[in-house]
Amino acid sequence: MSDAGTDSHSGLHYSRIDRVEVPRGCALSWTIGYMNHFAPAEARLLWQRYKRHYKLNWLLFAGFREYPKGFRGKEDDDSGPIVFGAGAAATGFGLKAARGVGDFITYYQIRNTLLLSDLVLLAARIFKVKLPRRMVDICFSPGPFDSAARPKKDCPNSPNIRPIIPTHPPVLLCKNSNFWTVH
Repeated sequence: MSDAGTDSHSGLHYSRIDRVEVPRGCALSWTIGYMNHFAPAEARLLWQRYKRHYKLNWLLFAGFREYPKGFRGKEDDDSGPIVFGAGAAATGFGLKAARGVGDFITYYQIRNTLLLSDLVLLAARIFKVKLPRRMVDICFSPGPFDSAARPKKDCPNSPNIRPIIPTHPPVLLCKNSNFWTVH
């Protein structure tokens, strides 16, 4: 991977063998999260490069881009929704990657982002605020803020799993006709 499967500008792994696209955030976060188990030194090096090119820093909050700066990519089944430039899958898998490489500042920044999004969506639900169509329609599987929530009928039943982070509910992304639904 370090020679043939790497972007020459960023030093990051391509997401596809045919190199049709640029390195993708969802694939890089996932790769680093699992690479840490069998190649920890390489995972930490890749993590530093990844953060330099893809991390979005908002003081106490953070996310990861799905595509590098300047590249106009669209959200798809792999990326999930892209909100404020941050890809849902890249950021979500980035949580595991950050913890695996021991970057607890980024870990807690991402965790704060997830908790903030929970609070915004909870407030919208409580105050019956209709979110703009561009926003993500969220319905949680049982979690700390909404123990009575049930998945919508148009998505497969979410597995009965325990969240990795005790304060955050498990999430299942489903592609609907015009928008993403998070369960």
